[in-house]
Amino acid sequence: DALRRMNFQEAEEQKDALERAIVSLVADSWKHPVKSLARLFWLGAPLKLQGRGGSGDYANLLPAELRARAPDLDGPDVAVLIAAMRREGLRDEALLQKVVGRLKVEGIHAGLSATDLVEMTEGLKELGGEDEAALRPLGQEILRRRGELNPDESHRVHAAFQAMKLPLPSVWMKPGAATKRGGSQILTTQAFAPQEGHEKKRRGNNEIERVSPPRVVRDYKMMSY
Repeated sequence: DALRRMNFQEAEEQKDALERAIVSLVADSWKHPVKSLARLFWLGAPLKLQGRGGSGDYANLLPAELRARAPDLDGPDVAVLIAAMRREGLRDEALLQKVVGRLKVEGIHAGLSATDLVEMTEGLKELGGEDEAALRPLGQEILRRRGELNPDESHRVHAAFQAMKLPLPSVWMKPGAATKRGGSQILTTQAFAPQEGHEKKRRGNNEIERVSPPRVVRDYKMMSY
């Protein structure tokens, strides 16, 4: 992984080692961390790897194992899987849905750089992973870290969200009530948008508080005597 990212090795130079890794993983019934499987999927993306019984077995076995263990994927795992599926012929609809589902989990963006978030957004646009429930928290994280983006990245991520019919500035929760399940309880949250003319005003020192005139109460019963 590091050798590839740092351009110390080309993809073809790693092909033999990756094929041996596949054979070993299959022999061990995939009893390795899901992070290793995600990296293998990414490393093998530009190659036609020949695992046990030919490339057809590899093409089916590894994505199937990743789908089964999707709940264990963290943010960096999701990022490399999306990057891998952007390669021609590697888009796996079922795996994509699992990956998009992980993006709805709170805290999933931990460990990702701002650049990772931009590339992930572009990947979702390209792959058709346009799930608003996943895009909103992703967009919110990008806006929180917009100071880390360079002008080109900022332009690209805005364009990607616009293409997915969800402009980036609109990713914050809309005003109104929303409910979500927290354990055995259903929690209701209320979001408010500030309205012009409804700001809370602070009374100044020069303002004079008007005093209401005294109220006169007439007792008509006593007046009748």
